[in-house]
Amino acid sequence: MDRIVRLLLTQPPKIEEFFSSIDGMVELFFNVVIIASVLMTIVGGVMMMLSSGDPQKVKQAQGTITWSIFGLIFGLLARVIIGVIWSWLIGA
Repeated sequence: MDRIVRLLLTQPPKIEEFFSSIDGMVELFFNVVIIASVLMTIVGGVMMMLSSGDPQKVKQAQGTITWSIFGLIFGLLARVIIGVIWSWLIGA
C-alpha cells in the first residue's frame, strides 16, 4: 500500500493521460453506436423481406430502419460535436 501511495505522490497523473483515456472511451462508444445502427438496419431489412406484404409488419420494419438511420446520424453528429469541443479544449 505504501508503495502505491509513494508512486502516486512521486508521479502524479498527467492531463494528457486523462484525456487519452476519455478519448478511448468515446471512440469505443461511437464504434458501438455505428455497429448497432448498421445491425438494426440489417434487421429492419430482414423484417421487411419476411413481412410477406403484411402492412403492419412492413410498417414495423420501416420504423426499425428509420430509427436505426436516425441513431446513426445522431451518433455521427455527436462525434463531430465532441470532436469540435475536444479540439477547443486541447487546442490542437
